[in-house]
Amino acid sequence: SEYQNKIEELTRLTNDLNNLLKNTEVGALYLDRNLCIRKITPVVSKITNILDSDIGRPISHIAVMANYPDMADDIDSVVETLRSIDKEIIGSDNKVWQARVRPYRTEYNAVEGIMITFVEITHLKKVENELRNNEDKYRQLVENTHAIAWEYDIEKDQWTYVAPQSKDILGYKPKEWTNLEFWKNNLHPDDREWASLYCSECTKKGEDHTFEYRFKTKNGNYLWLRDVVSIELSDNKPSKLRGLMFDITTKKEAEQKLALSNDIFKHSIDMLCIAGFDGYFKTLNPSWSRTLGWTTEELLGKPWLEFVYPDDKTVTENAKSTIVDGQEVYQFENRYICKDGSIKWLSWNSFPYPEKKIMFGVARDVTRLKETQNELKASQELLQKVIDNSPLAKTLLDVDGNIIYANKPAENIFGISQKEIKSRSYDASKWKITGLDGKPIPAEKLPFATIKRTGKSVSDFRHYIEIPGKKKVLLSIFGSPVFNAEGAFDGVVFSIGIV
Repeated sequence: SEYQNKIEELTRLTNDLNNLLKNTEVGALYLDRNLCIRKITPVVSKITNILDSDIGRPISHIAVMANYPDMADDIDSVVETLRSIDKEIIGSDNKVWQARVRPYRTEYNAVEGIMITFVEITHLKKVENELRNNEDKYRQLVENTHAIAWEYDIEKDQWTYVAPQSKDILGYKPKEWTNLEFWKNNLHPDDREWASLYCSECTKKGEDHTFEYRFKTKNGNYLWLRDVVSIELSDNKPSKLRGLMFDITTKKEAEQKLALSNDIFKHSIDMLCIAGFDGYFKTLNPSWSRTLGWTTEELLGKPWLEFVYPDDKTVTENAKSTIVDGQEVYQFENRYICKDGSIKWLSWNSFPYPEKKIMFGVARDVTRLKETQNELKASQELLQKVIDNSPLAKTLLDVDGNIIYANKPAENIFGISQKEIKSRSYDASKWKITGLDGKPIPAEKLPFATIKRTGKSVSDFRHYIEIPGKKKVLLSIFGSPVFNAEGAFDGVVFSIGIV
């Protein structure tokens, strides 16, 4: 009959529900309106003190869980407020359970009792704790890195995270990073436009990017930052920016110094080089090609000794050995052969770097200096010949009147050696100087003193001197002052003959 069919259908549904309750891993405790136990699942019996035989008993008569002493209070609260309560409970076996107390409603929304469910979340809590630990480790890692980690919410125009290093590096506290304008306003004026535009264009395209710019610190100085930025998309639109700001000021300053050094290296008139202990040049500045005419490739391609003038190869090898032994060499001179066959004199300062088996050298073209020195030497030799062959005695006195030079004819006129002449001063008593009247002449009236006092020349001043082993000789003296580069009196040159 229809009635019998409905009973059978209801029986099947009840059996299905009971099987579901028995095999589910969720603990479920159903209380009726009087808060008596109506149904339980097997899990409830495992984690509480409730047994199947307790069905029908008031829940208040049973000490349900030692680790959930507030269960009765939570049930009363839900009965009164009809608001669910969720709690995490640790069972006697240290498993973690999510307990939820909620009103039990019929399909017509009528409250027929209370339902309490227990869902094991031990693994979930473990994963959650691992994630939290990883997050803490990541945060510690980020906040112990010498860089500023940050996150910016595009839609909210808000910096949602700025690492505390911002205070140490830039002087700004994290909370001072308000919106994007804060970042733009503190960019260096020369970087503001291009850096803002570059970041904006990359963000619109959803492209991660890295760029370097200058940023003003709180004390008004500027630091160089390298900003490494990644884009987070939401619904295929950029939603957040995340990045790391690295202080690269020291690196930039080093690069600028290196660039300056490179400019000096390239444009120096001196010939700068790095050479190996193996006898080959390793690095040469352009001055080498300008001076010798060889290309850099030609100079690097052969041992440097092949460019040295043959007569200087032995001394050059000796200088190299000195450097290889760890000693520095200063003002070493040798000759190099130019590409056009001409010869250049080079003056070297070199020092070794034994760890790298290289040496650093600075050479200067002193060819013109050598030529000038040779010309000067030839002129001096010629002048010396003229002076030595002059019939007159030539003497040079210093600022104090001491004789510092005497030519060969002076020996004949004075009757003593050049060495003895240079041991005397102009007023030495050994000269036995007397005037034409036969009386001694005071030192202050002698030609040297007069010239020193007036700064003017003296012509044909006459007095006698006594030559050893001979009679008195009357001298005719012509003298002119000598001035140094600053125009100060520096001595007197005399021409002396016998009357």
